[in-house]
Order: sequence, then structure tokens, then C-alpha cells
Amino acid sequence: GPKPPRGAVAVSVGSESDGSRTLHVDHFESRDLKIPQMFEELMSIKHDKPLQVPSGSKLYSCTFLPGSTLTNCTSPVENVTLHSGASVVSSDVTSTVLQPSASIRSSIVSSSLLMSHSHVLNNAVVLSSIVGPDSHLSCCETHHSFLGPFTSQHHQSLHISCISPCGRTNLGYGGNCGSNHTGRSPDQECWLGEGVFLGLSSSVKFPLDMSHSPYSVVATSAVV
Repeated sequence: GPKPPRGAVAVSVGSESDGSRTLHVDHFESRDLKIPQMFEELMSIKHDKPLQVPSGSKLYSCTFLPGSTLTNCTSPVENVTLHSGASVVSSDVTSTVLQPSASIRSSIVSSSLLMSHSHVLNNAVVLSSIVGPDSHLSCCETHHSFLGPFTSQHHQSLHISCISPCGRTNLGYGGNCGSNHTGRSPDQECWLGEGVFLGLSSSVKFPLDMSHSPYSVVATSAVV
């Protein structure tokens, strides 16, 4: 698709090939997701602490709003937007937008949108994904996914090509929601309904549509 304008990121969700949808998200608004970004209001907020950027940091095409922080990032930070209260600590981050009070700590994040008060930490890897408000991702991998609000994903678990806009899902330890290959091509995806719980070491095979099965529970070690 077309290259996003400066300050915006392209997030490709869904199947990694032959069907993925690319959304262009900037720090003002997203036409596709209808996400309100009160930019002028944020700029008018008074903060006790000034912007904190350590000396020696390598920054390229970044936007930092008052009250955001960047700490101990040894890798170059490129095309990243931090809103008020957002923070990046000891992480490798590129082409990513962090809404107010979102945070990344000791993780790798690229081509993603972290909505307000969402957190990625403890060596998590998030690539080309949208993480909804108040979500918590730790020690996990998430690729080409759209995770809605209040999503929890921890402990060496995996989300690939998972679309769960209603959120409130939970992926337990060792959970594998990512068999998106039919043979050699990664051309499948998974839809999860609100509040779906995937138990310990569960394995979800694609394609799967649980969008009409909210608050379902997949038992430990089950294969769906």
C-alpha cells in the first residue's frame, strides 16, 4: 500500500499475506479506526515534569508530547510518537504510536499502536499490531493482531493474526494462538469474541471464528 506520511505508522493486521488490512495511524487520528486524538487539548495540559530524553539517544523523525519519557534506549528510536504520560524504557521501538500513559519496558515493538494505559513489558515482542486500552502484554509475542481493551497476554504465549476488537481476552501460559499457515503461506487468521479465555498450553488452529462465542473458555492443553 501507499507509504504513510511522516509521523504516522502502518499497521497490517490479519493474515500476514493475501488478505491483511493495512491501517495508517498517526498521532492526530485514525481514519480507519475512528480513534479520537485530542491533540490540541493534550498540548495545553500543564505538566510538572519536562520532557525527559537522555543525552546520546539516537532519535529519528520522532514526536514527543509534554510529559512523555524515554529512558535507557541504546538502539535508535525512529518514527515514534509518545503522547502525554507515555514512556519507553530500555526497549527497541520503531514506527510506533503510544497514546497517553501507554508504556513499553524492556521489549521490542515495531509498526504498532498502543492505546491509552496499555503496557508492553518483560521482553515482549509486538510487531504490526494494535493493542487496545488498558491491555497488558508481558513475556509474549504478538504479530499482525488487533487486540481490544483489557486484553491480557503473559508467559511465553503467542498471538499471530488474531483479531479481537471487543477485547477482554486472556491467553494463558504457553498458549499458541498462531497456526496461521495452510501449507507454506501465512494466509489465515483468527477472530475471538469478547472475553474469550485460552487456557494453559492451549493450541488454536486457523482459520477460526469465535466472534459469536463471547466469554468462552478453552481448557488447558486443548486443541481448537
